[in-house]
Amino acid sequence: HWSAYGIIFGHLRGFGWWSIGLFEPLGHAFAEFMVETVPVSVGWIFLLTTLILTVRRIFFEESKLQSLSNDYIALILLLIKGILGHGMRLLPVTYITEPVAITFIPNLVTLTLEKLPAQDWFYWHVFFTQLFIIYIPYSKLIHMITSIITSTIYGSRRNEYDN
Repeated sequence: HWSAYGIIFGHLRGFGWWSIGLFEPLGHAFAEFMVETVPVSVGWIFLLTTLILTVRRIFFEESKLQSLSNDYIALILLLIKGILGHGMRLLPVTYITEPVAITFIPNLVTLTLEKLPAQDWFYWHVFFTQLFIIYIPYSKLIHMITSIITSTIYGSRRNEYDN
């Protein structure tokens, strides 16, 4: 979960929720490390753990888990979008002088890129990410969102439900 949260946090920078200035008080070298080095490491961790979870589900826990096709759909979508997203970071990028804004929903969702990734990889990554987001409400991964809501609603009244 932590690598997924790290990836989401990193993507929020592109959508303007935070900037490198957040880490500048800790030094420019640290800020560069957090923006350039950490995302690559988190990407590798995400890909590796997703691959391990897929292999574990297929080969090692077949007798313990009843896997449905939708369980594999989510894992495969995560792997594909992870490979494409991480591939964009590892492939050569085009450095630009002015950031490029890509608008998904006018006046609401705009992605600002400081360097341009390989276009084909970028568009496929966006496509598979959108497929994954559309699929979340129908998968077990909805717990990432609902667990926060459930904890908020029932967390303070846990003793009432335990008795």
